[in-house]
Amino acid sequence: MSAEADALVERAAELIEAGKLGDAIAALDTARPLYEREGDEGAIARCLQLSATACRLSGELAPALERAREAERRAAPATPTRVASITEQGEVEILRGEHGAAADHYARALEEGRGAGLLPDHAARLMRKRGMVLAAARRFEEASASMREARALHEQTGARTEARRAIVELAVVLEQAGDGDAVERVIAEGLEVAGETGDAHVAADLELLAAGRAVQRKDLAAGLACARRARAYALQATAVLSYISAVMSIADICDATGDRAGAYEALASGWVTTGDAIGADAARQVFEPKLTALRDAWGDAAFAAVRDAYNDRRRAILRGAAGGDPDHRA
Repeated sequence: MSAEADALVERAAELIEAGKLGDAIAALDTARPLYEREGDEGAIARCLQLSATACRLSGELAPALERAREAERRAAPATPTRVASITEQGEVEILRGEHGAAADHYARALEEGRGAGLLPDHAARLMRKRGMVLAAARRFEEASASMREARALHEQTGARTEARRAIVELAVVLEQAGDGDAVERVIAEGLEVAGETGDAHVAADLELLAAGRAVQRKDLAAGLACARRARAYALQATAVLSYISAVMSIADICDATGDRAGAYEALASGWVTTGDAIGADAARQVFEPKLTALRDAWGDAAFAAVRDAYNDRRRAILRGAAGGDPDHRA
């Protein structure tokens, strides 16, 4: 009987990975009574925890939270299943908009993990997640402390890439807190570290933060320079989301300064480059609404003139009549 239940749980885990959540929940609901008959509390808890995850992913938050709580109750103390069930409660609370409650669950999971042998890098990632939800709950001092602790722990274990990502997340938290001086210091430090290690993805995200700060202080020239550097770094790192954010920032700044040609060119070339990475249809969904919004703002005739001038330049470049890189990759 246990073998049958184990097979159902293993199958459910595969179904969750495949996104077949209803089938996964059904398999787990079939396995649980088999474990109940044997009185295997650990297996029951694991079954409930997986079921909670499947319910959350399918948007069924109330049963997800109920099953995660039951999993915690039935799991033995200081076990991976207990840590996972507490963490799952935090995941559900985020989706419910209860960021403070989520942060508190993550704190409990960390405490439980100390006795369960939670690996340091896993603990650090949980600290970073806790830092972000603490910031969302406007508990900024705790949030920045959690991020700094996570970074230090990553560095202690030699997880340098994760440590650099924690720098970006700390900068985001400080930005949300409105601590401008601290943000500037962290961005500067992070860019130095990224430069030393060749981490173009981190550099892209920090330059994006710097661009936003420059725009806030009305220094659009500096903001545009930062955004362009962010785009170049994102291309180097093949960081699609960062690249898209940089292109949108460039377009917004160019539009705000009256450089309609620059705004259109950023979006048009960005559309092509993004399409190479994620497919033409997905790229269209990203860029077409932005171009439509510009057309509505500028008017059909003005938009058409900018578009036609861009296309003329592109054709000239393709004919070899003009030099330069149409995607501004430098």
